[in-house]
Amino acid sequence: MGRLTRTEMNRVAEIQARLATVQIGERSAVADVMPALRELLDADNAIFYSLREGDDGWRLDRWHDAGEVGHVRDLLDTAVASSNRSILFYDPRAPVAWMRNRVIEVTQRIERVQGPGSWLDWSVCKSVFRPARMEGHKHLRALLCHGSDLLGWLGTLVPDMPERHHFELLSALVPAFQRRVLLERRLADAPRSSSALDAALESVGAPAFIVDGRGVIRAPNAAARVLIDGRRAEVAEAIAAAHVGRAHPLRIDLTPVAANGMPAAWLAIVRVGSADSSVAVARAAQRWALTPRQRAVLAGLVDGESTATIAASLDISARAVELHITALLQRADVGNRAALVAQVLMP
Repeated sequence: MGRLTRTEMNRVAEIQARLATVQIGERSAVADVMPALRELLDADNAIFYSLREGDDGWRLDRWHDAGEVGHVRDLLDTAVASSNRSILFYDPRAPVAWMRNRVIEVTQRIERVQGPGSWLDWSVCKSVFRPARMEGHKHLRALLCHGSDLLGWLGTLVPDMPERHHFELLSALVPAFQRRVLLERRLADAPRSSSALDAALESVGAPAFIVDGRGVIRAPNAAARVLIDGRRAEVAEAIAAAHVGRAHPLRIDLTPVAANGMPAAWLAIVRVGSADSSVAVARAAQRWALTPRQRAVLAGLVDGESTATIAASLDISARAVELHITALLQRADVGNRAALVAQVLMP
């Protein structure tokens, strides 16, 4: 961020801090910071949206904005639902590598590849931006991705070509937005209230718990209880390593949690090692006589992946993944994903 002013760097840091904190009982942090992002970019709007593929095609899954762009949302939702994924300047199933977590200006990129004026002939321009009278706007955006899995579109629509420092400002925030959207996706099916904290942890699938400022584990989900019972000392070492950013074989992702009157605490999500998880999944697949596809879905759950991420990696719909998960819950005779993962991790 060498070209940014001190004021801009302070604003970037404020947005990063909000995205890095889980505020129990409050709405999405991504939605909360849209006005601040708009102000930082000195733009008419700031937008985040994500797509979900169902049996009837693609639809908008989330939309957060600041500014007068609601009409764009409705037009985009209709256009994507009535067409195929070629309407977009990216593949929502798996964007090409050079587009992932990188800030670009889309209309300039299209015209550089396909020639001057080609943006005006692009289907999304005709069906969305021309009716919105925004066909001349420039699209400064980043595709937030987790590996090849698309998490969402982040950026702004502006009437003039963005300046270099606009690219730098948005680029400085891409990692924080990427981590936050991934976390919110993992918790998307859980109610956002302090009384529903247990439900939120159980929805994660992977071993997850709250750890307080003294390193004491609170509210472990079913999968975490199994892991802690068998490897308590190792888990304690991994927590200490995560707090200081030191590598450890048992990787734990820590996210600060905040609520009124609540002391310092962190949401901890354990990443089960690939060797451990592959052996455990193979053992469970044999015990429950799973099909190859059920085994693949189970492997994703054990690794803490969301429905959308599993669907993208297997190139199937989210609904198909949910059906496989329902079948897995029945095979294991458990009521939620965390309990299912706990069954898999049991020796």
